[in-house]
Amino acid sequence: MNSEIVSRLEQSLQGLPGVQENGAGPLASTSETQLKAELSSDEVQVLKAYRRLSASKRRSLRDLLG
Repeated sequence: MNSEIVSRLEQSLQGLPGVQENGAGPLASTSETQLKAELSSDEVQVLKAYRRLSASKRRSLRDLLG
């Protein structure tokens, strides 16, 4: 389950132009809308919390879950 969450997080962030360290970018609101249609509310909450993390905390979380 943890590896699936990490995989979804990484997929959601790959290929988004202009994504900054906090996960915000020009497509952030569009991607949020698309994600809400595809993910459960719990998954959306996890993704939002992940995007608020600093880059070093994201790496640490991936290492912990991976």
